Amino acid sequence: ASIEMRGTQLVFLDIGVPAKESLKPLPKSVSATAFKAIEEDPSAVEDDDDVVDDETEAEEARQALYGNVTQDLYSELRLLLIEKGVKPDEIVFIHQAQNPGEQLRLYKAVKAGRVRVLMTTRAKGGTGMNVQDRVTTIHQLDVPWRPDDVEQSEGRGIRQGNLNATVEIVRYLTRKSYDEYKWMLLAKKQGAISAFMRGELSRLEDVDVTKLDYEVAS
Repeated sequence: ASIEMRGTQLVFLDIGVPAKESLKPLPKSVSATAFKAIEEDPSAVEDDDDVVDDETEAEEARQALYGNVTQDLYSELRLLLIEKGVKPDEIVFIHQAQNPGEQLRLYKAVKAGRVRVLMTTRAKGGTGMNVQDRVTTIHQLDVPWRPDDVEQSEGRGIRQGNLNATVEIVRYLTRKSYDEYKWMLLAKKQGAISAFMRGELSRLEDVDVTKLDYEVAS
């Protein structure tokens, strides 16, 4: 990320999320915006019981597709970034925001460049997360299941209001691996949807995208 303009990077990863009991409170880089956020939107102050249930349920459903991944990949990546020189307070997991009020403060900190790396699942950060102002890079660390997961997550940075003229998209895979196969099937799904929208298919069932899901899962 650009040091001069305090650019930010978004990391999307649906597996290896941190356990709730291991999460630390939001760092000072976020809490510094707390009072200003409350002044602008007093309704954002919520109790811990008001966490958005839909996000949690969607995240759990997606994790079930990948099987039981118990390794905390988020924390491992955080340690690697710190070793590379990123300040600990500038790396935040979206899971550290325990309620909508904290989520709002986190988004404001990302927009202001106080948080330089935000790690999130697509269920929690793929839609409705308006943090585009300083996004320079979006990392897709694993392969999503649906084409709209790609579009929505990358749309967190590629949108009006970003101070950067371009956004780098980085998609990770190992050659001749399962990930490469999943990206290929994802491209097939998107191709089928695009062809249907152009009127080139009479029915979307002509290319069964659900069947492709089963091919990946089998």
